Amino acid sequence: MLTAKLVTPLLFFLLGGLSRAFKSHLEVPQPIAKAMALFLLITIGLKGGVEINSHGLKYEVALVMLAGLTLSVLIPFFWFNIIRRKIDAINAAAIAATYGSVSAITFVTAVNFLDSLSVSFDGYLIAVMALMEGPPIVVGVLLAKMKGKISAKAPFRLQHMLHEAFMNQAVFVLIGCLIIGTIIGESGFSDLRPFFDYPFKGILCLFLLDMGVVVGRRLPELKKLGPFLFALAFVMPLINAAFGIGVSYLIGLEPGNALLLTVLAAGASYIAVPAALSVSLPEANQAVYISMSLAVTFPLNVLAGIPLYYSIINTLFTRN
Repeated sequence: MLTAKLVTPLLFFLLGGLSRAFKSHLEVPQPIAKAMALFLLITIGLKGGVEINSHGLKYEVALVMLAGLTLSVLIPFFWFNIIRRKIDAINAAAIAATYGSVSAITFVTAVNFLDSLSVSFDGYLIAVMALMEGPPIVVGVLLAKMKGKISAKAPFRLQHMLHEAFMNQAVFVLIGCLIIGTIIGESGFSDLRPFFDYPFKGILCLFLLDMGVVVGRRLPELKKLGPFLFALAFVMPLINAAFGIGVSYLIGLEPGNALLLTVLAAGASYIAVPAALSVSLPEANQAVYISMSLAVTFPLNVLAGIPLYYSIINTLFTRN
């Protein structure tokens, strides 16, 4: 299954990670890294909208959106009640929110994986991703406020929390470009294809190179996590993926759509959640939940999780 098309982006990611191990000065300027991330999100949004324009919204859309929303609310509750037995409620809530939310770049990598295998999927899954990003943040903050000891110096800013949860850059760009793609359709996107579509895989390789450098920079912090949190960062995405696969099977999704919903469940946010919790839950230790999601779960999903999840889905969902 791991053909040259699939391995190439992963090799760039590994190259970035090894740059730190060999003490190289490899660095991607942050303005360029941000521009590449924006490019990937815009392209995914546009292509998803074009797909919706071409094939319409199927009956399963509302069901999948409901399933995604349910996962994004229940997963934080599930993990919070387990993690708080070992650590304080505030950091348990922050970790639960992180693993309840989604990773846009993991999703983008999964889309590239499916494209490389010529496996079809529906564009509305991009809207499901945007829908799943915000609720875990709200759930995590509310759990921390209910179960933890919050400093009086950190007032509860509901308006700011909701804005960061539902109107952050990734959600805004994805939904906006999904709408644009739906409006312009294939005829409008054909003029944009040479800029947005053809360079997509090359830009993804460069972005994963930068992500490898970032992950490599975070690796020394893993020593501070301790065995419980370190092991948890491996176990949580696998169990969340099992939830995603189970739900996908129950509602009868095709393998491509099932993989994307599974990846959304298995992903862990390292952008949207830290941005929101830094203001709404400043008592939580960012070094813990960012290191877990970025230095352990992200590479696990990108390097091994996506092909593993698809292999399981392809086996379970194949009907004789």
